[in-house]
Amino acid sequence: EKEANVAKSEAELRKIQSEICEVMNQRNQKKIEGERTKRSIRKEEIETLKKENKVKNCEREVKEVLRQLTNQRAKVRRAEREFERTKEDIASKEKVYESIEKELEALKKQNERTNAEIEEEERVRCNNIRQHTPLL
Repeated sequence: EKEANVAKSEAELRKIQSEICEVMNQRNQKKIEGERTKRSIRKEEIETLKKENKVKNCEREVKEVLRQLTNQRAKVRRAEREFERTKEDIASKEKVYESIEKELEALKKQNERTNAEIEEEERVRCNNIRQHTPLL
């Protein structure tokens, strides 16, 4: 009977040891799963940080492109204003040129009239000289 009790106690001891082992295994499994979860979360955090950095870099690049575009627009506006000033300057110079041409034409006509008058005066003088000079 004692041997039966010892055998029974040993069986219960093995059963309890088996249950303890199972509980320990479950606890270890949970620890392992917890570590995996932590690693997985950390990987996700790292990926999120990488994506955030990419977004920040893109935002910086967009700001730089916008700044360059704004500068380019300002240059275009300055060039347009300069072009308009140049156009106005050319138009003004063309008016001056046309006025000088008209004045030149008037002077040419006046010169032609003066030359014609001089020629007429010269002809009259020559005629007067011929009329008053006796023939030899």
